[in-house]
Amino acid sequence: RFETVMTKMGYDWEPMTVTTSDDYILTTFHILGKTGGSRDTSQGAVLIQHGDQEDGTSWLTNYTNSDEIPFHLKLVDAGYDVYIGNNRGTMYSWGHKTLDAGVDNEYWNWTWADMGMYDDKANIDAIKAATGRDKIFYLGYSQGTGQMHYALSHDDEGYFGQNLSKIVHLAPCFVPNAPDIMKIYYTHTIAHAEEKGFYAINGPNWDTELPQICDAFG
Repeated sequence: RFETVMTKMGYDWEPMTVTTSDDYILTTFHILGKTGGSRDTSQGAVLIQHGDQEDGTSWLTNYTNSDEIPFHLKLVDAGYDVYIGNNRGTMYSWGHKTLDAGVDNEYWNWTWADMGMYDDKANIDAIKAATGRDKIFYLGYSQGTGQMHYALSHDDEGYFGQNLSKIVHLAPCFVPNAPDIMKIYYTHTIAHAEEKGFYAINGPNWDTELPQICDAFG
């Protein structure tokens, strides 16, 4: 999917494999620049993190009906070395050192907090190692802000201050005053998914699990 998008938009890229300290294996997209063009990374490296129910590709394709290219690629054109993260649980990051996302339910035993404490840190370390930079930028959207908010509030050793130049949050997460119908929907569906044996939405077994989910929740 990502390769198709990059080819259509005329940019080169490469996948970067990133392993977290709790053994999840992620794929992060590194944008190399316009196809056939010169490469400028003088403005620094930036990790861009997607929102909930997205991955690096779907966030980009939200812009495909627009006449403008996605801002991620505008940053490339402006001289930034852009890396697009894919959180654990997305189709690009189903890897694990010992667990199989399609078989082992234990694989799915994590929260947004783990994305901040493990996925973000692993990506930051990997990007610093690849670029040789002392600090990079972080740009999060929605869930990408929530996971970083958690990590910042639990940063007892000052990791992020030592490794990030700046953090930019787009559409930061909040606690909504949801209408009763939304609370009822959650209480009677998603809140009971695990006890009914469902651990992932759009996971590796989605084609077979979707009809089962429909039957389970009517």
